[in-house]
Amino acid sequence: NQADAAALPTKYNEGMPRFLVESAACGLPVVATDHEGCRIVVRDGETGVLVPPGNPNALADALEELIANTKRRQEMSRRARDVAVREYDEEVGTEKWHRLYARLLRS
Repeated sequence: NQADAAALPTKYNEGMPRFLVESAACGLPVVATDHEGCRIVVRDGETGVLVPPGNPNALADALEELIANTKRRQEMSRRARDVAVREYDEEVGTEKWHRLYARLLRS
């Protein structure tokens, strides 16, 4: 992967965008707008940066800061990948659904 970061500057609160999980799985910290769905994956200051919706200057500043601060970017990258593998891996998700269905069938 040759990207240093990913960006999702959406104006809409569109649920949890799959793009965020895919970016995290690639080990990319994400700069995203601060919407409820984005907050599910992007942990501000840990796995990426959340910026106010409709504020292109904040988006640009956050991206510039990540590009300039290699150590911070690499730490966020590692954390983003860890979260993606631990919480959004297909097998993990499948196992969660199996447990839910088993519990529902027992009730």
